[in-house]
Amino acid sequence: MWFCKPDGLRIKCLMQYLHTSFEVKMTGNNILYSRAVLVFDSKFDSDPKFKLMKEVLTQVFTVTRVDKQYKPFIDHAFSFSIVGEEIHFRHYELIPSDKSNVQHAHLESMVEIGPRWSVKIERIFGNEKKMI
Repeated sequence: MWFCKPDGLRIKCLMQYLHTSFEVKMTGNNILYSRAVLVFDSKFDSDPKFKLMKEVLTQVFTVTRVDKQYKPFIDHAFSFSIVGEEIHFRHYELIPSDKSNVQHAHLESMVEIGPRWSVKIERIFGNEKKMI
């Protein structure tokens, strides 16, 4: 799996495993074209290669505020965590405590809705040179 930024930074990762939502039969759901919250493990700030990966993942998975196609509310979250040398991705539905007033409700629970995958960084390229 490749992750790229427009400035030329490219990260080549080895896909360790991938499970689709259908395979794991998860019951949650999110609204089409809603925005997601990105949640990163604190270990992303401990290593330079993971700091770069956090920057790239943020750019890849963030939706701009001016994008008219997406709805102005958040109902799901993307979680990125580090276990050993692998980056694990999970997708959760955010369930509010007050469903009648979603904008001012507190978070009651999270339900995993899939897919889930894990990658290991193989190489980081930037400015046409191998960085790591």
